[in-house]
Amino acid sequence: MSDVRSMANRMAAVSGPASDATDALATLHSLCEALRRASLDVVWRQWGALGGMTAVSQRATSLVDPEALVLFSLRLVPSEPRLAGVVGDWVALNSDVLSVQRMRNLSGDYPPEVRAGLADLARVALQEGKDHRWKSMLAGRSDGSAPEFVRRGAKRRAVRVEVGEPAALVLRLRLAFGVGIKADVLALLLGRADDEWTEVSAVARSTGYTVAAVRKAIDDLAEAQFIERGSDARAEYRASRASWRKLLGGAEARPWCGWHERFVFGAAFFDWASEVKGRPLTAYVLQSQGRTLIERHHAAFRYQHGWLQSDDASQEKDHQLSSAIHSLAVWMQQHV
Repeated sequence: MSDVRSMANRMAAVSGPASDATDALATLHSLCEALRRASLDVVWRQWGALGGMTAVSQRATSLVDPEALVLFSLRLVPSEPRLAGVVGDWVALNSDVLSVQRMRNLSGDYPPEVRAGLADLARVALQEGKDHRWKSMLAGRSDGSAPEFVRRGAKRRAVRVEVGEPAALVLRLRLAFGVGIKADVLALLLGRADDEWTEVSAVARSTGYTVAAVRKAIDDLAEAQFIERGSDARAEYRASRASWRKLLGGAEARPWCGWHERFVFGAAFFDWASEVKGRPLTAYVLQSQGRTLIERHHAAFRYQHGWLQSDDASQEKDHQLSSAIHSLAVWMQQHV
C-alpha cells in the first residue's frame, strides 16, 4: 500500500497544466510509467496464481481472465522480455484450458503486434502442447521474424495450473464443463458482487462473445437451474454464491473485475503514447487526445468505479487524463 501512496503522490505532482512541450512530455512519461508499473504488478501476480514461476510475493485474488491475461502479456513483452518465457512455458502445459475462439474474439481489440505474437504462441500450443485447435491461428505472423517463444533450456518457468487456486475459477469450470461459453458465463456471474443481477449485454461485453451466443448459453444454464433468472422484463441473471460454495470446496467466489476492458485500454494507451511522443506535443493536445482515448475506452474506468469523472468542468478539461490514469493505476493494484 505504501507503493500505491507514493505513486499517488508522484502523480499529484505532475498533474498540473503543462506550460510547454517539455512539460507535456514529462507528464506523458510519468503517466506511462505509473500505468506500466501497475500493469506489470497485475500481470505478474495473475501469472503467479495460474502457475507461472514469478518473483512476486503475492498472488492475484480476483478472478483471472486467462485470454485477456495472455493478450496483454504479449503487448508487454517488448518492455518486459521475461514474460515471454513464462507465457510460452505456461501455454505449452495449459493450452487445453484456453479458449481459441475467445482468444480470436478478444485479439481484435489489441494492436497487430499482439496478434502476430499470438501466432507464435499458437505454434507453441500446437507443437509442444499437441493442441490442434490452435492450428487456425498460425497465420497471424507475416513478417518472417523469429518466434518470440522458443524454448530455452530444460528449465520450465511454469507448471500445470492448480485449479484449486481461487483466482483460477474460470479454468476450473472449463475443466468441469468443457472449454466454452457456459463455463465462462458461469464464472463471471459467480464473480459478481453480492449475487448482483446482470444483463445479457453486460455479460457479452465482458466475455467477448456475441449477445446471441450469450443469451443461448445463459438460458440453458437457467433452465438447468445452475443460475437464476430474474422476473424483470430486462431478463437479468445471477448465480448464487451460497449455492455453489459447497461444490467449490467452501471457497468464497472471487470478484470478476473486468480485466479485459482495462487491459485493452492499457495496450491502447501505451501505443498512443509511443505515437504522440514523435509529434509536437502541448498540454492541450495531450489532454484533448487523452480525453478522446478515455471516452473510447470508458468501460475500463466506469465498470466497478475504476475512476469517477469530476463534476468540476475546469478540472475535467485540464487534468482529466492525469486523474484517470492515476486512479486506474491505483485501482488495478488494489483489486488484483
